[in-house]
Formats: sequence, structure tokens, C-alpha cells
Amino acid sequence: MDEPQLNLDNLNRGVQRLSAIATDATANPAVEDATERLSETVEELRVAEEDLREQNEEMLRSRRALESQRLRYQDLFEFAPDAYFVTDPNGVILEANHTAAQLLDVPQQFLPGKPMSVFLPNDDRAPLRALLRRVAQDARISDYSLRIVPRNGPTVHMSATVVAIAAGGPALALRWILRDMTERMRAQEDVQVLNDQLETRVAERTAELQRANAAKDEFLGLVSHELRTPITTILGNSEILARLPSSLTAEQRDLALGDIHGEASRLQRIVDNLLVLARLEQGEQIAREPIIVRRIIEHLVREHQQRHPHRAITMSFEGAAVPVEASPFGVEQVLRNLLENAEKYSLPQTPIEVQTRVAVDALEVRVLDRGLGLADDETTQVFNRFYRSPRAEQNASGVGIGLAVCKRLVEAQSGRIWAQPRPEGGSEFGFSLCIDPDDARAGAES
Repeated sequence: MDEPQLNLDNLNRGVQRLSAIATDATANPAVEDATERLSETVEELRVAEEDLREQNEEMLRSRRALESQRLRYQDLFEFAPDAYFVTDPNGVILEANHTAAQLLDVPQQFLPGKPMSVFLPNDDRAPLRALLRRVAQDARISDYSLRIVPRNGPTVHMSATVVAIAAGGPALALRWILRDMTERMRAQEDVQVLNDQLETRVAERTAELQRANAAKDEFLGLVSHELRTPITTILGNSEILARLPSSLTAEQRDLALGDIHGEASRLQRIVDNLLVLARLEQGEQIAREPIIVRRIIEHLVREHQQRHPHRAITMSFEGAAVPVEASPFGVEQVLRNLLENAEKYSLPQTPIEVQTRVAVDALEVRVLDRGLGLADDETTQVFNRFYRSPRAEQNASGVGIGLAVCKRLVEAQSGRIWAQPRPEGGSEFGFSLCIDPDDARAGAES
């Protein structure tokens, strides 16, 4: 920008010399005409001088503006949060900002002259060369995904935007903007994992629903069958009693009434078990209070023997006077189901035993029979809803919910329930209920 200033100075000196010549020439009339023309020339030169001065000032302003823009671009380039590179058409680095140096873990002053390919895995170098050829030919903006391998550190997944710098012909240079996509890709992977887990859960839930529907259908079939038999017996005997009251002997009437009572009791137990199971599965809590289990056992055994007078039942109590924290209704339901289960699967001439025993901080209650017994793999299955072993199905009908109700009731009272075969044949079904440790010691001593 100094050259225009020098020309302007020369012009000033020329104008001054011409002015001096014109002043001297006024003394000679012969050259008056030439002097006038010379004055005009001097005036034109002064106008040209003023125009040149204005152009010089405009050029100075333009230079300052360009320098300001260059510095601003340099600051933006240098301190940008993304990695910026300028390379030649072959991918050799010409410039790199501070973020790029941090990304590659190479001092900034050592980056110019290095090919971009040295920071890529071997598998990514051929695609990079193809990209460079395409960008150099088309001079368009291209988006590209690549992996950067810093000098020290793990591979980084990047998103690159490449812009060709051209002047009406082949690309002179390429501008690169690189953004770290590692966190985004990790988030996408996490989303994919969550989607896979969701699909798995949906598939599992669908399978559960299918199993539940199948179990529901099976349950409805079993319940229909189990309800139909007692209802048929009740209706048949009631019709006989209603139509032929005078032609029946006293023994026949007692048998009919006994059948009606027995089947009605069976219906009541099925309905009671269904209602209890439904309430427990809906999350209903069982209220507990201190109770004496022995009283409940004695009451239920008397009730059972009234319905089954030919069945021998023995009772033995150890610590049965110790109170437990339980629900009277819940304990009655469990014991009634266990007694009916033993009755159903035992021969009439074999006894049923009911025992209690204090164990640490719990009272254990056992119902033992000499019936079909249990296989080793059935000791937990028998407490599943609707489960009935093949041997049980051959010997007696049932819905398969009585023992499931027992398990839910005992666990709802913070107790434990079990089943196991007896060495000499038959089964043991037992459950335990919590008692205070001091009460347990006092009961054991008594």
C-alpha cells in the first residue's frame, strides 16, 4: 500500500516544478499562450492528484478491512470447538487449528505436511482417497464418516464435512470440519440395546400372555368340569327328594341328603379357594393377630371327621399353645385344604397325622398321610396353580388350586410351606408361622 503514496509524492513534485516554470514564463509575452495552456495542465494534474489521494485512502481502508477479516477468520479457525483442517487436494495438511491438534494428540506446529491418511485405520484409507478424488472433481460439499486414530488414545468416530476451495477449475485446497460422534454413536448403541431389550420383553410378555390365556382356558375347562359334577349330584338328589318323598326309605333319604351336603361343601371349598386366590393376586394384605394354632387344628379335625367318620386322624402337639402372628381365616383355609388333600389321595383305612413343633422362632405344622406320595421333582410343582400330577389325575378329580392357595396364604403371613415324600410311603405337607423368640422358648420348655 506504500507504492501509491510514492507516486503521489512524485506527482506533487512535478506539479510544483511546472508551477515554477509557469511563473517564470509570465515575464515573456511570447510564451503567454503556452503559459496558459501550461496552467490548465497544472490544474488537471492537481485534480488527478486529488483523485489519486482518494484512491490511496480507499485502498488503505480496504487493506485494514481485509486484515481485520483475516484476523477474525484466524481467531474463528484457531479457537473453534470443532477440529478444522485445510489440506491440499491429496489430503496433505496445510493448516490445522488447536482443536485438531488436541484431537490428533500432535503439537499444532507439527501437523502441516502430514497426510490425513496417517491418522486413519488402514481399512479407511482407500475410501478416503476415493473421497478426495470425488471432492476435487465436483468441488461440492461432502459429508463423510470416518475413524480417527490419535497418536495416543482410542479410536474416535468422526463426522467430516469436506469443502473444495476452487477458482473456476480444479480444487486448490480442501477445508475439513470434524465433529466427534463417539458419544452420539454410544447413545445410538445404548438406544439399540434398549430397543432389543424392549423387543425381548415384549416377546416374553407376549409369551406370558399366551401361556396365561392357555392356562385360563385350561382353568375354565377344569372349573366347568369340577362344578358340573357336584351341581349334577345336588340337582339329581334334590329332584328325587322332591318327587318321591314317600317312596324313599330313611336310609335312602339320608344318603341323598349326605350327597347333597358333601357336594355343596365341595362347591364351597372351590369357590372359597378361587376367591382367596383372586384377592391375594390383587395384592390384598392379610391382617394378622396372635392366635393359638392348636385350637384351630382341633376344631378342623372334628369338623373333618364329621364329614368323613371312617377316617382316623391322630394329633400330637409340641408347643401348640404358643401364640403365632397369623390370620385365623388364613390358617383355617390352609389346614382345611391340606386335610382335604390328604383325604382325597389316601386309602380310607390309613390314618392322617397332624403334628406341631416349635423350631427356633417359628411354629411348624405338619399334615402327614400314607397316600400316593410325591416324586422328587413334584415337591415344588404341586404348589403351582392348576398343577396336577398324572397319578393324582388318575385317582381323583380336582382343579389344582388348593395347594397354590396354601402357598400364597402362608407366604402372605411371612411363613414357609413345603412338601416332601415320606420314607415309608405317603406325603408330608407342612408350613411354619412366625412367633416371638421368647414365646418359642417358653413353649418348648412347657
